[in-house]
Amino acid sequence: TNWSNITLPHDYSLIQEYSKSGEAESGYKLGGVGWYRKSFTLDESAKDSTIYLNFDGSYMLTTVFVNGKKVAFHTYGYTPFTVDITSALNFEGNNVIAIRTDNPIPSSRWYSGSGIYRDLSIEFLPKTHFVKIEIKIKTPNLQTAYNADSGVNVNVIAKIQNETSASKTLKVVAKLVSSNSVINEESLQNFTVEANSTSEATINMSVVK
Repeated sequence: TNWSNITLPHDYSLIQEYSKSGEAESGYKLGGVGWYRKSFTLDESAKDSTIYLNFDGSYMLTTVFVNGKKVAFHTYGYTPFTVDITSALNFEGNNVIAIRTDNPIPSSRWYSGSGIYRDLSIEFLPKTHFVKIEIKIKTPNLQTAYNADSGVNVNVIAKIQNETSASKTLKVVAKLVSSNSVINEESLQNFTVEANSTSEATINMSVVK
């Protein structure tokens, strides 16, 4: 009965009293443990999706429960992270996501706030999809080629996961965009990901200064 309706992002340190036992970096707030809870139902069509919770930032020690099952624990308050919650969901009734955050003071060199202080979203992806936070961009010859006419090599590396029982043949496209204009585009044709597996796709392109 003591739950409060809030909107994310949210910082529960802001509603705490100032305390002499706190410290300057925490704004003399004591942080501590906070709980968040969300109830919802899912449409039958969601069974065809892989479902992620995407955290842009949660301070600090974050434990995620779905329908009473612990599905993730994240220790660092400043990095984004994602959680695949598909297997813990109920597609025929109510679902409850409960999130516990703990900000043990002292914990930072500056005011961090406490709780889910950045955006949190739920995302529905097809069963064949890019693996979350597994897309990398590398520029291996940037230092030597920056002023060269040949251009800078850009390697786009992405993991693609196929959670179906059949192999998938895909077209993978990478675009470099500047000021809403595409300045380079390359693709992999007929890229195959076997059933119930993950494959890494690499696309190479060059950019001229």
